[in-house]
Amino acid sequence: MILHEGKTPLRKEVRAILKHVIKRIGEHWPKVHIVVRGDNQYGREEAMAWCEQQGVDYVLGYGAGNSVLDAMVRADAVRSISNA
Repeated sequence: MILHEGKTPLRKEVRAILKHVIKRIGEHWPKVHIVVRGDNQYGREEAMAWCEQQGVDYVLGYGAGNSVLDAMVRADAVRSISNA
């Protein structure tokens, strides 16, 4: 896991981070199946294309939101905020 400062990484930063992490994992565990998980800051075409070229599976957030899911969790979110 890599935690970074609260800013959206540049496209070249996303690719550099992926390359670094995947390389390090592969050096230590060459037979392991790698699945990258990232939030929507990593859900970019370049990151997905790079993962596919490297044979790395991924689960990445994509887009700014989803109105259907927002509606499904709205009541719980409001309740959670009011109880805080």
